Amino acid sequence: MVSVTAEQIKRLLGERALQVYGDQSRRVVTARPLGEDTVDSITYCAAKGDEALRKIRKCEAGIVVCPFDLTFRPEDFSTRTLIQVKDPRLEFVRILNAFFVTTLGPGVHATSVIHSKAKVDSSVHVGPFCYIDQCEIGEGTIIYGHVRIYDHVRIGRRVVIHAGCVVGADGFGFARSEQGELEKFPQVGGVIVEDDVELQAGVHVARGALGDTRIGKGTKIDSGCHIAHNDVIGKHCAIAAHTMFAGSVKLGDYCYVGPLTAFRDHIEVGDRVTIGLASVVTKDIPSGASVMGAPARAVEEYKKMLSAVRSIAGID
Repeated sequence: MVSVTAEQIKRLLGERALQVYGDQSRRVVTARPLGEDTVDSITYCAAKGDEALRKIRKCEAGIVVCPFDLTFRPEDFSTRTLIQVKDPRLEFVRILNAFFVTTLGPGVHATSVIHSKAKVDSSVHVGPFCYIDQCEIGEGTIIYGHVRIYDHVRIGRRVVIHAGCVVGADGFGFARSEQGELEKFPQVGGVIVEDDVELQAGVHVARGALGDTRIGKGTKIDSGCHIAHNDVIGKHCAIAAHTMFAGSVKLGDYCYVGPLTAFRDHIEVGDRVTIGLASVVTKDIPSGASVMGAPARAVEEYKKMLSAVRSIAGID
């Protein structure tokens, strides 16, 4: 069972723990959301000002990670320990990862099959019912059950691949014959998944037709997404569930893509772009832009268009 004190948490955060009120020997054994907390739990409050103070005074948690700009009374920390930080949610994530997450150790489940020519680091964890073809997998990577990794795939270090993912299957490439029949374009490229990527359940990453499909360092891809052949996904992107990339899309670094978004093929998207829920991206997007809609356009332009439509339709 997890057991951690406020003093241990303070040491973990270091200078990021801007102020600590209350008993630093206070011990907690679980992490709970604010409002569902108990006296033996740690929680966090991301609200600000008076709202934050009301929520904290009402909660029962033994330790609360909270904003740095709150002013407390002595009675506020008589039954709890308060740790003030600049970004409560981020620091709470770090606390969870340090003390409350069980790390899977190295090893290959007996039901999984690894090709004799695959290069899999000895520190990799492979769950049940996986098949790993001739590929390379770096140290510290975790592969959960029922994952299929094809040949010509290179996976970096500390990658997490959740259940049901398929990496390196053929992309959707065909040419029509003179009679209109579909003839397969051989998919002879590969896939490169860089360090610290996470593929959540049921993600499909297609191999390149000729070159490689690439997913950049630190990118996180939510469940049910499809990455088509020759896509290049940048570093540290967050791609929400059920997003679909057609082939040869280039997505820049530090982008956010909302759920249910669709990309036309051969689109180029710059760095630090935000794309809203259920957008349809049909043309290039410059760096720093925020877009939404179908077809996707600048957020302010889209809002004006909706306002005009509502006005014409007589909708308040």
